[in-house]
Amino acid sequence: MPKGQDLYITISSRDVIHGFAVPDLGLKQDAIPQQNNTIKTTPLEEGTYQGYCTEYCGVSHSQMYFTVEVVSQDEYQSYLVEQRGGSASASGNASSVTAPAA
Repeated sequence: MPKGQDLYITISSRDVIHGFAVPDLGLKQDAIPQQNNTIKTTPLEEGTYQGYCTEYCGVSHSQMYFTVEVVSQDEYQSYLVEQRGGSASASGNASSVTAPAA
């Protein structure tokens, strides 16, 4: 995630209800099958944050952990260029992230 930039995270699920949470960033939203829920946030501090599922969703629930990295705008732009395999282009003032469905 880029520090200091509005970010929209779209959350959904393919199977059962999950709970997307990154407490240190103040993020929590249910992931519901066939429904898109969106969180808007503006991360203010760089760092690595722990995320996890907060809704009991089956036998693998206790293994549903992930990390979120908040980085400088320059580092984020470099990451985007690397992922696109090309040169940087202006994309406006907001980013959108799609959380992987479980």
